[in-house]
Amino acid sequence: AALFVIWCLSLVDIPCSSADRTGDRAAECAGQQCGEAPEGKADRRLAGIVGKLLRLIRCLLDGGLDLREGIVYIKNHDFVKTFFLFDAFFFILAAPVAFLTPLQVTRSFGGDVWRLSAMEVIFSSGMMAGGIIMASWGGFKNKVHTMVLSNLVIGVSTFALGIVPFFWLYLGFMALIGLVMPVFNTPATVLLQQKVEEAFLGRVFGVMGMIASSMMPLGMLVFGPVADFVKIEWLLIGTGLLLVVQSLLMLGNKVLIKAGEPAQEE
Repeated sequence: AALFVIWCLSLVDIPCSSADRTGDRAAECAGQQCGEAPEGKADRRLAGIVGKLLRLIRCLLDGGLDLREGIVYIKNHDFVKTFFLFDAFFFILAAPVAFLTPLQVTRSFGGDVWRLSAMEVIFSSGMMAGGIIMASWGGFKNKVHTMVLSNLVIGVSTFALGIVPFFWLYLGFMALIGLVMPVFNTPATVLLQQKVEEAFLGRVFGVMGMIASSMMPLGMLVFGPVADFVKIEWLLIGTGLLLVVQSLLMLGNKVLIKAGEPAQEE
């Protein structure tokens, strides 16, 4: 494995800066012009691999330092810390509706391919329509109220997916979930851009991406095995109710509501 890593490093360039790249090219050109012996070329190649290893370690350490600074910044920022806590719980609770609904459709309505295709098409169409609505409407004056509306609709729709008896009605609620997804994402992104200092925007959005990509799989570690002996409908009903409760908690959170107020013009 170590030899394979060394061989890969001999094929790729890992510059942390333009100066690293310029130095490598200058050394290579100098070696070609001087007509080095094979032994010298081998030594230079080995030195290049070692240099790439050192630069890779430096890049990893720099990235870890940036991530740590971003986490410290979030910890000391009331709005971002509160929003990310709600965001993490949202992704955990949304895991069943995101991953288990295809299995539910197969179990409850039949395994026809067109049913699963229709569900995906309807959801995607709803998201596109939601993007158009947000582009023309823009949401409420308080952006958190817009996010709460989206969260509430997702919760109610998730609950409804657990009790509807007809597939066409099931598709309607799935379209509604897709419709309100941009209604949450758009004001959330705008708020972060407004409230976070420019120097920390990349790190904060990086942590947000980590939350989005890790919380749902963590949720499935719980809901996936549970779905083997509990009906998926009950999981959707339970998580839908919890999402509704979360919406009410967001609406009553003073930090979020204050942050969502429109900026006062001087």
